[in-house]
Amino acid sequence: MDLATQITVLLQTLFGDRAIDIIAVLAMIGYAWALLRQCISDKTMAKLPTWLINVLEFIAANKWKSKNMHDPATQKKGQ
Repeated sequence: MDLATQITVLLQTLFGDRAIDIIAVLAMIGYAWALLRQCISDKTMAKLPTWLINVLEFIAANKWKSKNMHDPATQKKGQ
């Protein structure tokens, strides 16, 4: 059983019939954020706390191997 199936089974166990709705809403939020994120400059993102930048970049699929050339977390003052 792959990871996606295990997560789906876990969510169905926790939330019952509403699990599919929760997965769909989370997917839509992630997709919308990924589209919106590209419109926000790295300088603007750099004003946020580092932990929040990391969470938002993860949701937008901009972390680790797929991160953008200009990472807002490295543009913070004093770094």
